[in-house]
Amino acid sequence: MTRCTRFYSASATALAAVILLFTACSTSEDNPAAPNGNPNHPPQIVQVGGDPDTLALNGITRLSVAAVDEDGDSLCFLWLCSYGSFFGNATDSSVQWQASNLEESTADTVPVTIQIRVCDQADTTWGNTRVILLTADIYRDTGEPFIDQPDSSGLYNGIYDYPEPWFDRPNEFGVNNIGVYDPWDPYSDLNANGYWDAGERFYDLPTSWRSQDLPRGSAVCNGQYNPPNGRFDDFELFTYAVSRDSAYDPRFPVIYTWDDVSSQPQQLRYDWLSLPNLSSGIPGYFTFMEDTSTWTDRDSSGVFNPPRDAPISTGDVWFDTGEPFMDLPNSNGIYNGIRDPGEIWYDLPSGYAGPWHPRTVPVTNGVYDGPNDAFDEYELFTCPYGGSDPRYPIFYTWEDVRQGIRNGGQEWLLLPSLPSGHRGYLGYLPERSTWLDRNRNGEFDLP
Repeated sequence: MTRCTRFYSASATALAAVILLFTACSTSEDNPAAPNGNPNHPPQIVQVGGDPDTLALNGITRLSVAAVDEDGDSLCFLWLCSYGSFFGNATDSSVQWQASNLEESTADTVPVTIQIRVCDQADTTWGNTRVILLTADIYRDTGEPFIDQPDSSGLYNGIYDYPEPWFDRPNEFGVNNIGVYDPWDPYSDLNANGYWDAGERFYDLPTSWRSQDLPRGSAVCNGQYNPPNGRFDDFELFTYAVSRDSAYDPRFPVIYTWDDVSSQPQQLRYDWLSLPNLSSGIPGYFTFMEDTSTWTDRDSSGVFNPPRDAPISTGDVWFDTGEPFMDLPNSNGIYNGIRDPGEIWYDLPSGYAGPWHPRTVPVTNGVYDGPNDAFDEYELFTCPYGGSDPRYPIFYTWEDVRQGIRNGGQEWLLLPSLPSGHRGYLGYLPERSTWLDRNRNGEFDLP
């Protein structure tokens, strides 16, 4: 006798809005006897899931299976996939899978399946199998169009280069054009192309994506370059990336179907934004249009099924800055933004005593505490410094680091307790606090 259970679960990828079809079948015919002579019962798969369930093409997710065995036997696992690859051992209950080997040229036609098989030690035939079938509408995670500039060798990297930070310095003759980059000014070569980049020109297009902290709204231009980000941007219904091996102009690696990027207009047209909504309330530009849509309508519905975003995080966020310090330039006049031996630092109170010790009352310890992937109480009042002076990469709101911390700036330790009974410095102080109160309860929630 064969028992089958079928159910549906919605999920997503940045390559596509994915619908996972789970089919679990187990066979109980001719169950062999266990070593004790009793009939053996095959294991039953209870649940299969992925974390995260949103990933980009070539992204990685952890797949897990939960199974039970009526006889209490130890279980064996085997994962198989038609495309993609597993990291490490594919015979554990939890494995990592990468969405690789799925080229854009075949992404609209290739079926992708992941299979988990489970058996018990009493019967090593794979008596219970669940197949995950990925079918989806597919869009290209291109980011916004931009004009690529060649490097010093005349090569185009096909990647948007951001403006690189630089510092005004006079040359050996005392010449310094303040506020203007000069060839002798030191800079950070972020893209390692051998010269200073003022930033490549990009075209601002509407997107409803804001951030992981904010819900989507109407699609609007946000004034900043939106790169390929593993998230769905509305304009990507009308963009695609050009192969670097093709005959296209390498200056324009992203094609936009509503306007000619190569003509270098002042701004691109986005008439699609004014299309009327469908009767269901879905934006009109989600309809497949033969001449302009670049996504693949795999389910033949004629309407794009957008991927599901990850849940909005509500945990409070702080900057893991470590203690403030005074950065010194290296022999080339460059500031690395990292506290090196010999550089002045400012000791601030923390109750963190290491991963294996309970948190204590915040105290200074006479040792430099750098970013440590842990919460230090003084970090409620520190953040990366966005000022023009590279000597001070960390800002501390209780005292001006640029003038030196003279009395320790520890008045926050004396704040009265909150109504909840928690320490006063855990309350949000508009003039001092640098953390983000995501759940808006006015009090920092200790991690």
